[in-house]
Amino acid sequence: MKRLRLLSASTLLLMLLSMPLGSAHAALAPLGAGELEAVTAGLCNNCPPDEAPDGTPKPPKIVSYSWEIVSAKTGQPTQMSYSLERDFTNRSSVPVTYTYVVDEQCRMTLTSGGVGVSTALSLTVGVSRVCSKPTTAQLTIPPNKRIKLYKGHMRVITTYVAQRFAHYSDGTTEPVGAADNGVLHETYMKYTTIDGAL
Repeated sequence: MKRLRLLSASTLLLMLLSMPLGSAHAALAPLGAGELEAVTAGLCNNCPPDEAPDGTPKPPKIVSYSWEIVSAKTGQPTQMSYSLERDFTNRSSVPVTYTYVVDEQCRMTLTSGGVGVSTALSLTVGVSRVCSKPTTAQLTIPPNKRIKLYKGHMRVITTYVAQRFAHYSDGTTEPVGAADNGVLHETYMKYTTIDGAL
């Protein structure tokens, strides 16, 4: 009887050992980063060493690249034209307040440059970006006074230099490759008031 039980147990054990492991592997799933750190406490037994066999530290690895502006030179604003926007007149004996809309009509256009300046400024050569918003302004006119509001069309030119940088695993950054130059034209409206008598 004991031999029969022993034979049955041995047969059952052999059957279990010979079963395919596909079903067991199918239930396995890789751990997420948080779970893995919780299980291993941040330790890695199979990771490559941070030092070479002779004890010298391994050089840091490049993890990313970026283009950054390293120089910008802006010229003096130039007035290309002007025009009379409004003519405010107060013929009464008390101050009068007028409300009007000011729109700088700011527009930026990258007229030259390569991928470096374009990437650093998030602009495309030859494509203009509108950067203005209309705002409401007020102007108080004294009694028996006249104020003219002029609008000047202005332009300012900025020359940029962009440099490509390599970012390393140890947190350091260094320039790599040649620099890139580009020119940005910015136009806008400048408002000026001139007092005058009636």
